[in-house]
Amino acid sequence: MKEAKRRTINLSLFSGSISELMHPPAGQIPFLDGMRSIAVLLVIGYHLSGQFVAAHGSNLFARLPFVADGWMGVDLFFVLSGFFIGGQLWKELRDHETIDIGRFVLRRGFRIWPLYFFTFICILTYDLVVGHSASAHQYGWTDLIFISNYHDRGLVMGGWSLCTEEQFYVVTPIVLFFCSRHVRSIRDYRPWLWAIFGSVLLLRALVWIHIAGNFFQHNPRLQVQLYENSATHCDGLIIGLIIANLWITRDRVNSKIANPGILVAAGGCPGCS
Repeated sequence: MKEAKRRTINLSLFSGSISELMHPPAGQIPFLDGMRSIAVLLVIGYHLSGQFVAAHGSNLFARLPFVADGWMGVDLFFVLSGFFIGGQLWKELRDHETIDIGRFVLRRGFRIWPLYFFTFICILTYDLVVGHSASAHQYGWTDLIFISNYHDRGLVMGGWSLCTEEQFYVVTPIVLFFCSRHVRSIRDYRPWLWAIFGSVLLLRALVWIHIAGNFFQHNPRLQVQLYENSATHCDGLIIGLIIANLWITRDRVNSKIANPGILVAAGGCPGCS
């Protein structure tokens, strides 16, 4: 009897997992999952094109629009993150009029930290054994506290984007927590969000002019100072927050008309933001 009961429990767990896979949770927006998949493919294609060009020179694959412009996948990721995280924060503000900072940060952290730190340990172990870059990067301490986009660039290649998002996950709930004491409604945050968005664009323009001299000249330092710096490349995250704010405060009668997927797709287009 105990063995039969154990098998029943195991089968129910297995069927439950399959059921969850086949039937997404309530409130999940399939279009946004598709946008996230597109962002992944854009980033993978972009990095693959770099390897192709390095090995074989310019070729047809590297010149394909969705490959050469694959860097836009990161911006799309930022808009999606701003929308998803913003949705959680605006809902909490709407329902409780405050933000539980510790709970929010830990909840986000446990979705990212286990896999991220496992990857970091693997890279660190490899560098220590092979002896390539661990000493030069001081063993990646900037990766551990998510500031490699500002200092040392760390050991995890491409980790700057995750650092930008982690900083966003910490700063945003703290700011909203203190603002909730003075801002009456969620709608009242919008002018401030648009002001921050405009400030990011202005700062990026000023840094560009300072480094390159003018808007029509490119400088290799721009990638580090603009693209990998959260202060000058968080506009996608802010747009995602704005879209989430519009979505949470939408008119319930006309809720079917407003499609967040279209808004997120527009926000993820660099020409639109």
